[in-house]
Formats: sequence, structure tokens, C-alpha cells
Amino acid sequence: MPNAALYRSGSVRRSSTVTVHPARRSLIAVARPAMPAPTTVAVPVPSRSVMPHSRRLVNHWHALLPPHSWYHAWGNISKGSPGPGLTREAARRNTGRAPPTPVRDTPGAPVNPERRDRLRDAAIAVLAAEGGRGLTHRAVDRAAEVPDGTTKNYFPNRDAVLRAVAERCLEQYAALTARAAAGPGPADREELAALFRTLLENVAGPGRTRLLACLELQVEAARRPWLSALLDPMASGDFAGFEAAQRSAGLPVTRQRAATVTLALHAAIPHLLADGPKTLAAAGLDDLDRFVRELLDAVYPTDATD
Repeated sequence: MPNAALYRSGSVRRSSTVTVHPARRSLIAVARPAMPAPTTVAVPVPSRSVMPHSRRLVNHWHALLPPHSWYHAWGNISKGSPGPGLTREAARRNTGRAPPTPVRDTPGAPVNPERRDRLRDAAIAVLAAEGGRGLTHRAVDRAAEVPDGTTKNYFPNRDAVLRAVAERCLEQYAALTARAAAGPGPADREELAALFRTLLENVAGPGRTRLLACLELQVEAARRPWLSALLDPMASGDFAGFEAAQRSAGLPVTRQRAATVTLALHAAIPHLLADGPKTLAAAGLDDLDRFVRELLDAVYPTDATD
């Protein structure tokens, strides 16, 4: 019977397989018996002790995942363990070591002040070296030499890192101004010139990292009003402090004259940080002592009567 006739007669189902006999080369339809209708059977779920091989596989892949991946985070939240249903002992048994313990596993855990300051100082160094685009949680972790994810535990997003850097810079600025205020102010024009020269020399020296970070923060503050409000006391403090130093030196200070000197000193900072030789020569910053003296002479002429 032809193949089509077999289908029409119903003796062969369409799901049947068709084979070619090797000797006669004719089509032979091999009919399969009809399968019984499926039935629903309740199968008990095997316990963990019944399937040790699958448990070993799960533990193996768990150990290969990064210690702060979504898998571990979900496990910490839902089970309070390194993974869903896994224990640190299981990870140690399969890998020979336990995954690192985060600094703060649960919200509200006590903050380690020393670790927090270490992270903030590292963030300042990263911001100064890599700029705003390079300020990431992982970069701060590497700079602070702490386990991956530590910075994110303390500062969960980038704005929190920027806030931490700004607050740390403000703390350092407050410490510097407090030390300056504790000592006697400049007694005359010469001491004032020496003070300003020392401040400018510090830009390319010990203060370079902090000032680079402050400039990067000011760029970020142009798009973040809350950051601008944090940094505002630092700039305004310079205007008040430098005006007090000029008054201490006995100069005929007015608010406009004092602000002019402060703005000139602030304008010199990015050029000193960039260290372009032609720019420094054009601005007179290649000789800081001469620059400061000429600035004071321009704002406070020696032959002025007022």
C-alpha cells in the first residue's frame, strides 16, 4: 500500500517513523503503538542527603561566583548565609577556604571609624589621580587595600562617595585653618608675603592630592547643588582668613582689596597643578616670591596714603 494510503486508512499514525529496508529499497512504515494518556503522579521532593552530587555542583558554582555578586547578596538577605541555603562551612568544604566576610553584613551594624577614614582618604587619592570618571567603588577598594565591596558597604552609591570625599576635605581644611589661627598672624608685609608664598609652594607639594580632589569636587558641584553647599564653607573660609591675615600685617584693607588678593591666589592653584612651563612663565608663577610681592604691590601700593 502506498505511504499516502496508509495515512488515509488510519493504520499508520503521522508520528510514525519511516525506514528504508536495506535489501528491497522500499518504503516500510513502522507503526508505533499508541502511547497511554499522561497521568499526574505526586513525586516527593528528595532531601539534601539523597542528592549529594547536585549539592556539590551548586556549592562548586557558588564558590566560583564573586564574593559580592547578586547571588551572594540574595543569599545574605534571604538566608543570612553566603548563598541561598548554603553555609560558609559548605563553601569551605568544597573550596578549602571560606568566602570573605563583608565589613557590614546587615544594616545598622556599627561603623568602624578607622576603616571609614581609610576609605575616605583612599577616595581622595583616587579622585585626584583618576578624576571623577575613575572614582568607583572598586577603585577605592584597591587604593585602600580592602576586600572588594567594602567601599560599597560604607558608601552605597557614587553620590555617597562624593559626599564622603567632600566631608573629608572639609575636615582637613578645618584642621589646617585651626593650626594657622592658633599661631600669631603676620606682623608686617614681609611676613604676609612669606605666608602666601608658602601656601602656593604647598600646592605642588604636600597639598597637591587634596587640592586636585577639591578641584574635581568643584566640577562635580556645578551639576550637584547639594555638593556645592557642602564645599561653600571652604571657599568662603579662605576669603575671611586671608582678609584677617592682611589686616594682621597692617595693610589698608578693604573688602574689595582683600577679595582681589584671595581670588588671585585661588586662580594660581590650577596653573600650579597643571605645571605648564609657558603658562607659569606668562602668569609670573615661575617665581612664587616675586609673584606674591608684585600682587601685594599692585593691590596695596607702597606709596598709597589710604
